[in-house]
Amino acid sequence: MRLLVAVTDNDWFALHASKTVVDEVNFWRPSPEATFKVLRPGELLLFKLRSPNDAIAGGGFYTRFLQMPINLAWETFGAANGVESLPEFRSRIARIRNIPMQSTDNPNVGCVMLAEPFFWSKSEWIPRPPVSIFLYPENRVNRNLLAPLYLAILTGYNLFLNDENCSPIVRPFSQPTNGQTSLHPRFCSGPRVGVGAAKCESFPPLD
Repeated sequence: MRLLVAVTDNDWFALHASKTVVDEVNFWRPSPEATFKVLRPGELLLFKLRSPNDAIAGGGFYTRFLQMPINLAWETFGAANGVESLPEFRSRIARIRNIPMQSTDNPNVGCVMLAEPFFWSKSEWIPRPPVSIFLYPENRVNRNLLAPLYLAILTGYNLFLNDENCSPIVRPFSQPTNGQTSLHPRFCSGPRVGVGAAKCESFPPLD
């Protein structure tokens, strides 16, 4: 299993974390040329918040990537885009790209669809480790280094909690048996695809 630790907008995270239930999110990428090939469906993307938070604060299970116009992304995912309106969505993208954008502009964004996202409380955040291997863009480092290191981080975090009442998402690894630690069964099955991602299955090819 591979992991991707991706730099995450604090406002995007805060909006989702404020909700009681979030079934899916669009971890969108602002560039109209963006691609996403680092994960396979069912693999885990972790949210590494920007400074000053600078910690791993949650994640979600990758289901699909698709380029689509801003309007269609809003119609498909709504607030799962991490904004509360289409004008805010357009404004956020314009700010990140540092370009002017009119209310009628409808450029493409890269939609990284994540199912069953989870958002840890601040007391459960994992501080940024003292190594720079964050893959955003993902082609800057050897991706083979990623999984072993962060599996080790999450294993240590899980065992440190040592709380049988924690959810499988907070405790991705089972307790050691005969000196061995194994993935929780939840991490061995595929995620439930969200409503927005399911809609995308019926979309015709987008130019």
